[in-house]
Amino acid sequence: MMRLAIFLSLLSVSVAINGSHRADAAPLILKQSIPLPGVKGKFDHVAIDLVGQRVFIAAKVNDTLEVVDLKTGLACEV
Repeated sequence: MMRLAIFLSLLSVSVAINGSHRADAAPLILKQSIPLPGVKGKFDHVAIDLVGQRVFIAAKVNDTLEVVDLKTGLACEV
């Protein structure tokens, strides 16, 4: 859960830095943490679907693909 929050925060920072070079931009604020029950170990690969507002996370140790719906805050295993 904490790792996903950290990842999403870093992703937001990256998008903010690349999309806007304004010095007066507001700081990022954590709005939500989404638990990934049963996921252990590290994430291998991560991809984001901006249009569908989903994050795809490969859980290396679990051999699963976790899909997080950012609109609803729900995660499921594929």
